[in-house]
Parts: sequence; C-alpha cells; structure tokens
Amino acid sequence: GTSGSIWALAGIILVYLAFVMQQNESKYQNERQKESDIKLNNQIAESTFFNLLSLHHQIVGEIDFHEISGNSKITHKGKDCIKIIFDELQGYYASFEGDENRLSKSISELYKTRSLDVTTYCNSLDLLLDFTTKQDNNLKLKFLNILASQLSDYEQAFVKYLVEDYPS
Repeated sequence: GTSGSIWALAGIILVYLAFVMQQNESKYQNERQKESDIKLNNQIAESTFFNLLSLHHQIVGEIDFHEISGNSKITHKGKDCIKIIFDELQGYYASFEGDENRLSKSISELYKTRSLDVTTYCNSLDLLLDFTTKQDNNLKLKFLNILASQLSDYEQAFVKYLVEDYPS
C-alpha cells in the first residue's frame, strides 16, 4: 500500500522537475533568440548602410560640371564638384546675411543653379544621415565614424550646413 504512494509521489516530483527544466530551457532559448534577432538586425542595418554609402560614392563619382574658359572647355568630376557646390553654397549663404531663413534660401538658390546634380547628391546624403540617425547609439556612432572617414572635408562641411537646416 505505501509503496504505491511513494511511487506516485516520485512520479509527481519527476513531472514537476521536468516541467521546471522545460521552463528554464524555454527561457534560455528565448534569450538566445533575442540575441540572434539583435545580431541579425545589426547585420541588416550594416548591409543597408554600406549599400547606401556605396550608392552615395557612385552618385558623387557621376557628378560633372562643364565650364568654358576662353577657348577651352573644363570638366570637373566627382569630389572636385563637391568643392564647387560648397563654395557656391557659401557664397549664397553670405549673400543672405541677417535673414533668419538664409540657409534654406541658400540651398534653394543652389538647387536653381545646379538642380539635378545637387538634388541627387543632397538626397543621397540626406538618406545616409537619416538612416544613420535612426540607429541605436552603438550603430549610430559606428556609422557616423565610418561616414566621417569616407567624406571629403567639403562634404563634411556641407553636412554641417544640412544638419543646421535639418528638422528636429
């Protein structure tokens, strides 16, 4: 009579232990899944960032300006054009001294004179900055450091202008 009760109690204890072990394993799997999801999301973000950066470099490389100086035609390509864009932006910015909307007006004037190239360039840069600022702090810092190392001095100065005009 009592051995049946002991076996029943042992069975209940074993079932309980199995249940506790299963709960612990489930918690462990959930933690591993969260870690895996974070790593996957970071890999996706990194891949997207580098694709956007590559596209930006391609856009910069395709910009070209043509000038006629005397009897010769001068062609500026790539990052040389960024210096020209920046210099023109600074000129417009200086011309709107005292105007509270001087940056917006300066960029509008720049768009009028260099519309297609500047629009494509600015959209690319804006997309990169927007994507970067939406990341968590670790990725944001990593991406900003990479971006700063990839942009020319004139591009970095141009970014400062854009960030000044960036909606909060």
